[in-house]
Amino acid sequence: MIDDKIITAIRQNKAVPIIGAGVSYFYGYPNWRDLLIKLSVMYNANLNHDMINGKDYLQVAEALLQKGINDRNLSSDQIKVFIEEFNTNVIECFKKGYDKNNENQNEINKIKRLNDIKFRTVITTNYDDLLESEIFKDNRYSVIYPSVGKELSFDEYMPCIMKIHGDISESKSIILTQSQYYDFINSKGYFNSKI
Repeated sequence: MIDDKIITAIRQNKAVPIIGAGVSYFYGYPNWRDLLIKLSVMYNANLNHDMINGKDYLQVAEALLQKGINDRNLSSDQIKVFIEEFNTNVIECFKKGYDKNNENQNEINKIKRLNDIKFRTVITTNYDDLLESEIFKDNRYSVIYPSVGKELSFDEYMPCIMKIHGDISESKSIILTQSQYYDFINSKGYFNSKI
């Protein structure tokens, strides 16, 4: 049963859903753990589920990034290029798209019902374009994400999907590691104030 306060907030257009990887996972995209395992293979760390269960995923992601930097003995200028490559590899893990005919169709149908609610703002930690291309495709949401200046176009009265961890269309926007989160929290004040 849904709490009456939530129903009232939805009716008054004051509810803001926060959507994470669980939604995209039903469509075949990787969750945090699976993403880290894929990246570990790319960077020859070869982590498995048991090695990262119960660990802080931000720290695991940071360790993978630092391993890549240390293995290559990079200069400070080369590190910036490598971080861009790291973010691009994160994006590649999501580019395969999703399987519309997968075994989770019942859950997917439930998720698609979110489109029946006209939220003013949707906040997501997902990089993929599932929300704007599948779930809320009929509602004409604008999409903003940090690091590329789009956050300055935020209009709180227009329907918007805020991708607080970035978007697969822009590698500079990706936020995955502990240091990227620290940078986001400390240098993206305008974007943070809108959240």
